[in-house]
Amino acid sequence: MKSIRITFLILFALLILTTKPILVSASIDSLRQALRIAESEQELLETYYALGYEFKDKSLDSLKFYANKIGALTWHTHQKQYYWHTLNYTYNQAIGHIPEARMHVEKSLRLAEIIKDNSLLTDAYNNLGLVFLINNQFDSAEIFLNKSLSEAQIINDIKRVSRASTNLANVLIKQGKKDQALELVLFSIRTDSLQKDVKSQGNSFKTLGNIHLYSGNYIQAIEAYQKANRFYETMQQPLSISSILNNIAVVYVNLGQFEKAMEIHRKNLQLLDDSGNDYGKLSSCQVQLIRHIPTDGGT
Repeated sequence: MKSIRITFLILFALLILTTKPILVSASIDSLRQALRIAESEQELLETYYALGYEFKDKSLDSLKFYANKIGALTWHTHQKQYYWHTLNYTYNQAIGHIPEARMHVEKSLRLAEIIKDNSLLTDAYNNLGLVFLINNQFDSAEIFLNKSLSEAQIINDIKRVSRASTNLANVLIKQGKKDQALELVLFSIRTDSLQKDVKSQGNSFKTLGNIHLYSGNYIQAIEAYQKANRFYETMQQPLSISSILNNIAVVYVNLGQFEKAMEIHRKNLQLLDDSGNDYGKLSSCQVQLIRHIPTDGGT
């Protein structure tokens, strides 16, 4: 059997992206109802942004639709620009247009500094750190994620502290600092559980799976990914589920179980198709996984 070790890609759903809007706790149905009765452009802005945020793990086309709705608003404020750039950052990162994503997040950071809102600044630092992480610029990623963590601690925002800790753990994994990464992610898992934050619990367990994957602990990696997947299924987030399925398939490739990897790969593509997401747009290796599997079945 051929021994295959493929580099694990940290994808859009692995990371916790964007700002949490004021209306984030509302359901998509209630947000659409709010949209119908909105009486001001400020109400439209908040609702469009909340809807874009809600769709970021469900449908990239819908996310882009609401970003465009924000862009079409006739009034101009720094807050509107911040929301527009942040949603476009998220969209471009997800489809692998990293230079465009960096442009949008750098503009978001400048706007957050102008607005002087610590929560927006925390988010912008976080997102810029993720851009550097994807570009394999780990030192820069660590700097900005530490800035995000510090800002979140200053405003005593425990959810943002947990998010920054999880994302920083992914940087430490890539730097080979797995013990430090494990300490951070276990903190996030405990915090997210106390906060009953289902989405963040999914992200934290996914990062735990990443640690096990990079450490060669493949069974533990699968177990952690499956725990993450249960949280994502509760939230009905097909893009997050897709990313988890991709990671599990990568584990099976490393184990040499290529038929199992291909079974999950096909399930993944079917999920994306059923949810209306064009997997041709995605910057994820679920689309590329087949390239890593030997055509002779691994013998």
